[in-house]
Amino acid sequence: ADAKRAVANALRNRWRRQQLEEELRAEIMPRNMLMVGPTGVGKTEIARRLAKLVDAPFIKVEATKFTEVGFHGRDVDSIIRDLLEMAMTRQRSRLEDELRPKATEAAEEQILNALIGPMSAQSDKDTWLAHLRAKLLDDRQIKVEVPVTDNDLYPEWVGGGSDSRKPPQIRVIQV
Repeated sequence: ADAKRAVANALRNRWRRQQLEEELRAEIMPRNMLMVGPTGVGKTEIARRLAKLVDAPFIKVEATKFTEVGFHGRDVDSIIRDLLEMAMTRQRSRLEDELRPKATEAAEEQILNALIGPMSAQSDKDTWLAHLRAKLLDDRQIKVEVPVTDNDLYPEWVGGGSDSRKPPQIRVIQV
């Protein structure tokens, strides 16, 4: 119970620090936690649940696996690389989940425009959209032109983003 309380207080203090203005936040150093105890008391489980609660990556590594480079085992760089890869995978998944509804809506709009034209009445669009979502149009093929640049494939946080210096390439997708 004392360990849970200490972890809860540490988490609350970190949250409170994040709520401060930038100038004050720089003056208050965050405190890290070091959990010590015998095997089987729940240190790993507390850390795993805490990471899940704050949506942070979690990786478990035995202390005996920390070795100098060149010896059998894992060095600190590989552990940090694993953490970074886990965080990037998690962020990519989160962004995909966030953008999927907008992308689906945009794709449906493009398909409807290709089938019935952009100037069609809303009632016609609603009818065709119902058919599309019911998968009644799966046997139809249309061509959709999508401008794509190499940098548009990755968000800015992984070194992508739009690059206005390159002319857009047109990729044809058959649906």
